[in-house]
Amino acid sequence: MSDQELMNKVVWVVGASGALGGEIAKAFLARGAVTVLSGRNKERLEACAHTFPSEKAIITPINVHSADEVDRAAANIVARHRRIDILVNSTSTSSFGDFLELTDEQWRQIFESKLFAYTRTMRAALPFMVEQGAGSIVNISGSGGKYPKFPSHIAGCSGNAAVNLASKAVADQFYSKGIRVNCVAPGPIRSPRFESLQEGDQKITGAEKSESNLGTAADIADATLFLASDRSRHINGIVLTVDGGSTPTI
Repeated sequence: MSDQELMNKVVWVVGASGALGGEIAKAFLARGAVTVLSGRNKERLEACAHTFPSEKAIITPINVHSADEVDRAAANIVARHRRIDILVNSTSTSSFGDFLELTDEQWRQIFESKLFAYTRTMRAALPFMVEQGAGSIVNISGSGGKYPKFPSHIAGCSGNAAVNLASKAVADQFYSKGIRVNCVAPGPIRSPRFESLQEGDQKITGAEKSESNLGTAADIADATLFLASDRSRHINGIVLTVDGGSTPTI
């Protein structure tokens, strides 16, 4: 991908304080995009952005559980930069356990941090994208949203499946307005989140067990940049699984 394709695009990366979101934000910044980094951990956001020009990397801490904060952040981006070209959602929380032992609160936390968070940011950004007649949204879900490989991650898998379905519905509704919505569904990625998974009661088995088969955050960033860019202008409403082929076709 040419570095010029994303030059000066206004990109909002929500969840940029996480491993995947941070790598995605850095990938946009490296290609000259004006990138707004959002998340709750200001120190991590600053660490992610510190090697890039200050006029390109804008730190905007938000709590995605607050619709008011999300709406204000979107409005401030447009007030400062006049548009939002690309929205990337990459928030997550981990809750592992046996189905019979997972509490209502654990289920609520998963959906609050994933589906509801993505819903809030899309709802905040879409009116501006509609007004400008263009926009691209990429939602990071997970391969478990298509095929739950390990029972201890059932809540997370369900949250990812909900993101996939909601993204498709929004993609269908807004495509005629010049807006595309797609998902990237990572498999196990070498990251702190994967380490958390391995410490649970279910281990990665089969082809995914080998360390050499783990993906990297850069793999997810590359897929995200493709779906966000005009190179994928005729791709809408898909879930792009990035897992080395370990998810069965169903």
